[in-house]
Amino acid sequence: MAVGARGGGTDEMKVVLFCGGLGLRIRDSDHVPKPMVTLGYRPLIWHVMKYYAHYGYKDFILCLGYRGDVLKQYFLDYNEALSNNFVLGAAIEAMGEAFSLERKYGVMPQVLFDVMTDALFASPAYKIYGKIIVDESYDKAGFKTLQGLKDLNLVLAAADQARVPMPSANVVRDRLLGAIAHGDGDKDWAVMAREQNRASGIE
Repeated sequence: MAVGARGGGTDEMKVVLFCGGLGLRIRDSDHVPKPMVTLGYRPLIWHVMKYYAHYGYKDFILCLGYRGDVLKQYFLDYNEALSNNFVLGAAIEAMGEAFSLERKYGVMPQVLFDVMTDALFASPAYKIYGKIIVDESYDKAGFKTLQGLKDLNLVLAAADQARVPMPSANVVRDRLLGAIAHGDGDKDWAVMAREQNRASGIE
């Protein structure tokens, strides 16, 4: 039995992981399949997948065996990646709004980018996506707008089930919908900034 687990990467090569171990040589496994034995507070399978994902391989096929249902349920309930993508999407949306405001007052995007990433927002997320927005290099998609919309819909569904209001997620979702409606579904989801420009009368 095999199950697919995607992490949102763009690489075509798939990683096949054999997950049928009983874990008999691991003490106190308590009938937990070997891939789900925890290291720290995460299962072994998470650490293995994280290692591959670090090198850009994010498309997994898990060959299941003993207690495969446990692994299936773990990934069905796994929302951490969705939350990370929501935070990143909200950051892109906020940058798009800031760049539009500055452009309306005649400030070039590069100026804001330099000020922003030189100090308080000198993190890779702001540097990478801010540079994409400044250069308008949306065609080379690391994470497509359509993928972003799928994740935001899942975030909002999870929030609805947990009765957690997420107004920022709705803003990001609507911006993604607008970008897709304008034909930008296959572009990098930083194209939300272009959609913000449209709403601001810049494009």
